[in-house]
Amino acid sequence: MPRENPFKELTSTVAVVGSGPAGCYLAQALLKSAPNLEITMFDQLPTPYGLVRFGIAPDHQGTKGVERQFARLFEKQGVRFAGGVRVGYDCTLEQLRERSDAVVVATGMHADAGLNIPGIDLPGVYGAGRITRLLNGHPLEGDGLEGDGIESLGEFVSVIGMGNVAIDLVRLLAKEETDFEGSDVIDEVHQELAKDVREINVISRSAPRDSKFDPVMVAELLELQGVAHTVHTAGELPETGAADAADAPELHPREAVVRQLIDHEATGEARVEVHWWFETTPVRLEGADRAELLVVEHDGAEHTLETDSLLTAIGFLGTPEQSLIEVSEDARATGRIEPGLYVTGWLRTGPRGALPDQRSQARELAERILEDVLDASNRGVKAAGLGDLEFPEATSYQDWQAIDEFERASAQPGRVRKKITTTQGFTDVIETHRDMQR
Repeated sequence: MPRENPFKELTSTVAVVGSGPAGCYLAQALLKSAPNLEITMFDQLPTPYGLVRFGIAPDHQGTKGVERQFARLFEKQGVRFAGGVRVGYDCTLEQLRERSDAVVVATGMHADAGLNIPGIDLPGVYGAGRITRLLNGHPLEGDGLEGDGIESLGEFVSVIGMGNVAIDLVRLLAKEETDFEGSDVIDEVHQELAKDVREINVISRSAPRDSKFDPVMVAELLELQGVAHTVHTAGELPETGAADAADAPELHPREAVVRQLIDHEATGEARVEVHWWFETTPVRLEGADRAELLVVEHDGAEHTLETDSLLTAIGFLGTPEQSLIEVSEDARATGRIEPGLYVTGWLRTGPRGALPDQRSQARELAERILEDVLDASNRGVKAAGLGDLEFPEATSYQDWQAIDEFERASAQPGRVRKKITTTQGFTDVIETHRDMQR
């Protein structure tokens, strides 16, 4: 006999700060057990979905397709979206807590972790997150570019790190315009950043087996025409294809794909050469007025790599403005800051884990939140709700639908949408939409 759901009659108020995948997965998990909750999702941007829209590579539309699943929250399950609201500025976290039975902070980590080597402050050093946001049309990056333009990364690009974010950068910079069929890349940004790129050096402190990339991500690079690969390892990779198959060593999947890189022959003349440096440590960045040379240590010797731009892809950090709260070790373990206040996503765990990990974390935390809310309800404690908090400038989900329709209608051939990339651009579309509704 199925266990009775103790949460199904709850009508409590829940505020979720952040509408990226962590927040959306949590709302899904809460509503599955408690379909009558009143959930409002706040976001500092006028659009929902956070990392899905601005962090996943623009040529990975299959992964971005999770937006269609999240849309059901707003279209079918009654979740309210309040975009363009900066919690901590437009209202305080305490104001939300006073009016909600549970507040969940899901603001993520967006600041690029820095690399501590001499010369890292030279012009020409960029964080991977910033480059990805530019290619994805993040309005806070777009606003900053107005009047300044975008600079070419130059002929020689060095990427520090070899996780999936780093592999995304290599692939995006190595692609030609025709390789972006079916994407929503900001073409003018890509064309300017990548127009001169001829050589990319990717640097990992680890051996191939111990590196952080998904082998499928690296294999995707082998499909690009005009891209050559050279692998630098301190030790020899095991050979495959022994005469006696029983004697052939079994390669780790990452070693196997690196072996494919070694054996790969570029189709046609190589436009871009990618050098994979394993067991290599960045030592210093040199240059007069900007980055010129990256010195690395590999196999007991120093090597000097021409470097017009250095991209760091070594992780992300939260900022006080993004995080709103301090997360203790206990909170990292449970997701509960205290009854009524919770944390989820990267802000809880640190910047690791793919979307399925976020979903699993959300299910576990939702159970804890609902138990706390039910306990409070049984004691006669219930918040008044968010009705008296007014945000006249907030964007609604209907505003987002107008933005979505406008972007899709504006798409150039071969692209799924032409993204709006500035705050003013969003404002113009929203005002036009609202005028038509009057």
